[in-house]
Amino acid sequence: MPEILLSAEEAEALQAYWVTLIQQQPQEALMQLNSEPELLGTLGPRGLEALFDQFGDALLQADFLQLERMDHLQPQLRDKTLEQLFGLDSELMTDRVLALAQDNPLRQQGLYSVIDARQSSQPGVEFMEFAYGLQDPQLNELLREDYGNFEFADPLAQMEWIQHRDYLGVFTPQLDRLARQAVSSHSMEQVQAFIEAGVYPSQLASAAQARLGERSASNQQLWDWLQDRR
Repeated sequence: MPEILLSAEEAEALQAYWVTLIQQQPQEALMQLNSEPELLGTLGPRGLEALFDQFGDALLQADFLQLERMDHLQPQLRDKTLEQLFGLDSELMTDRVLALAQDNPLRQQGLYSVIDARQSSQPGVEFMEFAYGLQDPQLNELLREDYGNFEFADPLAQMEWIQHRDYLGVFTPQLDRLARQAVSSHSMEQVQAFIEAGVYPSQLASAAQARLGERSASNQQLWDWLQDRR
């Protein structure tokens, strides 16, 4: 589906047109979008927001909002559209994204939306278990490369989960970052307990030493204890 190219003035005028039409003649707006799905690219952020405010869950079944029809959208508008759809029903949208062909360029962007939505509702170990349960190679590769862009809800518990469950190595590239966050968000006593339990002692000890700073009279005993476990 071809992309509609507009000047800044044309884009602003169309955006205002759509906001007014959606608010005052919603069925007419819906009819136009259903008959010419490429018009979705002319709504702009305000038009898109008005559309979802007006129709809500009904848009999940709208033909012009099916994933296969979004290839013509500008990346920013496509991201916003996916965000809105996932906000309506993240489970349904997850199923739709996973059903796309592996070579569909929209699938990768959709998987980022899956990650964002699940990170919000099921952070930490729950998210890791969800991702593993999907058994999706493309999702696993995205997580290996980009999971470091996301926050970790419970880094010590996540490190323990990785040690016992991450047989595919999906999350292991993030161990150093997890360790750094663990020593920042947990007490040193908690970190030591995990080191003693054998949960990636080298990574945790190294991160803990970095937090302590240079070896000194005030931290000598702990610093040496950590050094022995690196």
